[in-house]
Amino acid sequence: MIWAKNWFREPASLASNVLSVYSPRASTVLITTFDLIAISTASVRSVDRLVIVKKPGELGSIAIAHKTTSGLSPDQPALAVLDSILGGEGKDSRLYRALVDKGIALSASAQTTTYRDLNLHFMSADLAPNATHEQVEKAFLEQIELIKAQGVTSEEVERARHKYRADRAYRLDGTMSVVYELNEWVATGDWTQFVRFADAVQKVTPADVQRVAKTYLNEDQSTTGWFVPVAQSKQE
Repeated sequence: MIWAKNWFREPASLASNVLSVYSPRASTVLITTFDLIAISTASVRSVDRLVIVKKPGELGSIAIAHKTTSGLSPDQPALAVLDSILGGEGKDSRLYRALVDKGIALSASAQTTTYRDLNLHFMSADLAPNATHEQVEKAFLEQIELIKAQGVTSEEVERARHKYRADRAYRLDGTMSVVYELNEWVATGDWTQFVRFADAVQKVTPADVQRVAKTYLNEDQSTTGWFVPVAQSKQE
């Protein structure tokens, strides 16, 4: 990843260019992606990193990315269940209850990539009017610390496993959908994960979820991106 470190030497400059093409929320996620790529040659960073982008827009957004592990790591199924509990269970998800129900965000989600090399765990949200980035970031971090300290319930894990089965059945409806997902696992490095990953998700326990949260969702492995909307100038 030396080339990436040299190429993406200035993530803040990259961020302003990204915003001219992508939506505010998508660009926030991309900013954190490139920022972590740029430092991926280091095993652990000494401080957390914040990238703030100010551009014309309506509402703010925020994303926090944590460096995780390779796509074939045995920790990936537990990360998938963690993501479902945090942001994938609709109104029952922890992020929805902590951010949307409390009126500080319009939406909130969590996901982990499963590429061949090191991956990222994302949490992102679109801010509600009058909410601040500090409020939403604090709520994100509180949910992380809550899972690390107290774990998750068996009921939450069971719901996540059921949801994964249902989502996968819907996702694989059709020959092209099957080929697409199979190709993704080929690119990750092991086509047999097309079957094995789904089986592994069904074996995840609450202890597994707490363990991966403690292992990967740490401040010194994170990058935070804020999109801060500003009034459009006459020149723009």
